[in-house]
Amino acid sequence: LDTTVANPQLQFRGDGKVTLLLDVAGVTQGGDTVEQQAIAFADLTLGGPVEVADDGTVTLTAIPAKLTPAGSAAFGTYESGEALDPVTVTF
Repeated sequence: LDTTVANPQLQFRGDGKVTLLLDVAGVTQGGDTVEQQAIAFADLTLGGPVEVADDGTVTLTAIPAKLTPAGSAAFGTYESGEALDPVTVTF
């Protein structure tokens, strides 16, 4: 497995969920070459604490994440729907 993930983006949807978009490049454990940009890698479910700093910086902590079908195909190691480590983002 030799995979690079880059350029993380969050796509907020109206249903309270967020999609984590990633650029993925490398070789899967199965030997397939992957080079995709802005794939819907994981679905995140909001609901945890939201911190807003005085300067307007927002931090979302420990957001549950599940691998999407596109993320599973690009990563090539885990099945779609598999729970990933929780995500914390600051923007």
